[in-house]
Parts: sequence; C-alpha cells; structure tokens
Amino acid sequence: MKKITLILVLLCLYSCLTTSAPHQHDYAAEDTAPVKLKIFCSANDKLFLIERLENVNDTVYIRSGIFEDPDKYYLMKASDGFYNSVKEYKIRMNDHTFHKLISTHPVELKMVKASKTETYKYDIIKDSRID
Repeated sequence: MKKITLILVLLCLYSCLTTSAPHQHDYAAEDTAPVKLKIFCSANDKLFLIERLENVNDTVYIRSGIFEDPDKYYLMKASDGFYNSVKEYKIRMNDHTFHKLISTHPVELKMVKASKTETYKYDIIKDSRID
C-alpha cells in the first residue's frame, strides 16, 4: 500500500513540475506594423500567429534566432483553425529552451505584397497566462 501511495504522489509531482500551463507572449513592432504578432505557447509547441491581415493573399515570412536556422525566413501558412486573416508558423521546442531565447531574440516579419516588400521587427512586450 505504501508503494502505491508513493507512486501516486510521485506521478502527481512529476505531472505538476514538467508541464506548463498554456500561455501567450505578445510582441510589439519597432515601427508601426500593420499586424500584431502573438505566440501561443504550450509545453512543447509554439504557434506564432499574426492577425488582421489586410490582404489574405499577401505572403508572410518569419525569421528569428529562436528557429533552427536563424538566417532563414520561414513561410507562415494560412491557418486552418482560425479566420482567413490569420497566418501561423509552428515550431516544436520545450518551454525551458524557448523562454531563455525569446527575451534576447527579436522576431522579424517580411510581408510580400503585390507592389512591395515590407520588413518589421518585433520585440517581446509581455507574457500572459491563459485562464
């Protein structure tokens, strides 16, 4: 009986200490950017989201020192689970590594429109827990 109780206590502690609650990180652009950047952060998945695109046909690329190749732009795809005006990019990374990197690595978005290409840099402004 003592072994079962000990195993249950250890399982509860392990589950409490290893998984983090889902939360989001908000970013602000250095200059006036037409879109907001947010990261939905769960234990091993990070979803970079931009909302309210003026033109859903614009191509959007994302780059950061957080990613595997920090010099490469990655394509943000149209979101399946959100509105048409949302684009997303998903990475798999554990919370500990990710949270060490986000405060020192800005995120850069490159928006390719029909007539021009614009680049915006974003820095993290706050973390907020999702209740």
